Amino acid sequence: GRGVRCSSSGLRMLALGRAARSRATSLLCRTAASASAQPSPQAEHRQRTAVTNQLWRQRLASASHNNNSSGHGSKSANGGGGSQKAHAVLTKTPRDSLTEAFLPFAEDQALRSDYLTSTGKVRVGKLLEDLDALAGTVAFRHCDDGDPDSSPLTIVTASVDRIDLHSRLYPDKNYRLQGKVSYVGTSSMEITITVDSPLPSNSTPSSSGSSSSAQSPAGAELLLSSTFTMVARDPFTNKAHAINQLKPETAAEQAAFERGRRATLLRKERAQHSLLRKNPSPTESQVIHELHLIASQKDRAKNNNSSNGNSNSSAATVYVPMEDTVKRSLVVCQPQERNMHNKVFGGFLMRQAFELAWATAYVLGKKHPHFICVDDISFQRPVEIGSLLDLEARVVYTPDPSGFMIVSVVADVINPQNGERLTTNTFYFTFFCDNPQMPRILPRSYADAMLLIDGMRRFNCGASQDTEPPTLLHQLVPRPAATSTTQTQTTAPPKPAA
Repeated sequence: GRGVRCSSSGLRMLALGRAARSRATSLLCRTAASASAQPSPQAEHRQRTAVTNQLWRQRLASASHNNNSSGHGSKSANGGGGSQKAHAVLTKTPRDSLTEAFLPFAEDQALRSDYLTSTGKVRVGKLLEDLDALAGTVAFRHCDDGDPDSSPLTIVTASVDRIDLHSRLYPDKNYRLQGKVSYVGTSSMEITITVDSPLPSNSTPSSSGSSSSAQSPAGAELLLSSTFTMVARDPFTNKAHAINQLKPETAAEQAAFERGRRATLLRKERAQHSLLRKNPSPTESQVIHELHLIASQKDRAKNNNSSNGNSNSSAATVYVPMEDTVKRSLVVCQPQERNMHNKVFGGFLMRQAFELAWATAYVLGKKHPHFICVDDISFQRPVEIGSLLDLEARVVYTPDPSGFMIVSVVADVINPQNGERLTTNTFYFTFFCDNPQMPRILPRSYADAMLLIDGMRRFNCGASQDTEPPTLLHQLVPRPAATSTTQTQTTAPPKPAA
């Protein structure tokens, strides 16, 4: 079929620098049709990661091939010159959208240096950018109807339902990113993306993966699993557009399809029990009341010039007001950050949010935080080029005394001329910090208390999920008993042995 199937024939990446420096990296990608697609200026407009550059070049080459084959590419590109042919709705298999990309860090030192942090670890923010680009390519391949006369649908990221680490990422290993469509609704599709690494020849996988929601082949270790929800829109009306249906071919694909169906229903159920719709449960209200009493005690101690409440004793629990953890970043969204629909690239937003969240966790934990998972990134509206993007991060929950932190990042677009502020994205990141004296978060307002309860729900929901192989969260926290959507476990998990 048409489109990209990435693998190991030697297609090279070109990384562009401000000083017009060019060098080749060994991202190993191949296309099922042709491995000679030329780079597009739009895809190379800024120094994105090697994976993102390659995926975008191949998508643009495929779109250009469609337009050229139709004999009237300008009409397909901008909608002029007559009516467009209706986009056909076909039935495809997960195999049709399967896309892979490779990060050969062990062999390519130059590529590895692009993904390193100041402490020599893998820069997760860049990997998140690659995951979003891969999800877009997978969705593009699934929605393609194979007809050069029909205009490609506009694909947008609706949400990132979950990104879990199963093991730590190290910069001296080779990694494979693999994505495919696992569930399809009417105009939306669920895309499962995994990152794995080949095992040494004398090693065996830690789990058979027979019941895993995101499997890796024999001889590979699953390191990361993620689920993206993409939505297709008509390129001219911007309304939701029906997409190709999905026909699972194997028992594993059928199981993944059913999981996607259940996840869709569960998201709707959780939305009905959102704190914006219903009051906190009695147990959650008790937690809020106890924290209120602690805050009142601290205020009285402060007025009496007493140390009671935050004692200097090493065994005393330290409480930090939630508003004291807030960190902000104001970003001007330049044209270099645009995607193929001339909006700000979602992966860029994810990277900006992650790095602000990491810095926020670092300030509170006083030690380098380890990324654990992403929970429910919602993309409420696109971000226009030229926007002022205000990112506000805060630690909303620290389950005592585990060392975990849930950091919320809210992205608002500001219009300086009229003062209008619109929320475009909300992110939730979980970090672990090996600090036995991790402060506990103290809400000082009812709004902050609702943020804390929401963070507590997310943490306990992630800890109660049944995954195989286990995630890092499950490895560090004993798995609690399953709870219903309306019930939330509030007992703090024990300190991890790690």
